[in-house]
Amino acid sequence: MRRRIAFVAIVGTLLGSGVVQAAFTPARATACADVIRIRTMTIHIKPVTHDYRVGDIAEVPVTVTRPGDTDPLQQGVPMPQTITEPAAGVIIGIGLHIGPVFTPGYAKTSSTGGAVVKIKIPSYAHPATVNVDAYAYNILVQAPCYTVQEDGFTHKAGVFKVVK
Repeated sequence: MRRRIAFVAIVGTLLGSGVVQAAFTPARATACADVIRIRTMTIHIKPVTHDYRVGDIAEVPVTVTRPGDTDPLQQGVPMPQTITEPAAGVIIGIGLHIGPVFTPGYAKTSSTGGAVVKIKIPSYAHPATVNVDAYAYNILVQAPCYTVQEDGFTHKAGVFKVVK
């Protein structure tokens, strides 16, 4: 009887600790999340002509085009852009840096590659010059263990001002 109790205690400890768990996990249940990014988009942040007050909804106009301004594998090799085409149906995310405050927003580009991202300026933001980060992406292939997506990134300083 003691041998059975010892056997059950050892097997329970091994299964509960995860040591033997890998042997019983089916192949399709493995967790893998490889994302292959290809930098193929250029983001143009259009100038914002007026200032916004705290609590207003800021509108940041952007245009996303293909190809990117560097090589797709992000090795730093410049690639000349002989032609560009609009990137339609792409998700564009904008982050506003209002002094120490960061506030995000997103939109989807139209058939012309343009979008206006609307972001509410929070009530706790202080008057400051706003810097903008923009990231666009489009998923090309999504399989159980990997995702292939094209993307683009840009940063622009001093896009507009927030006033009280």
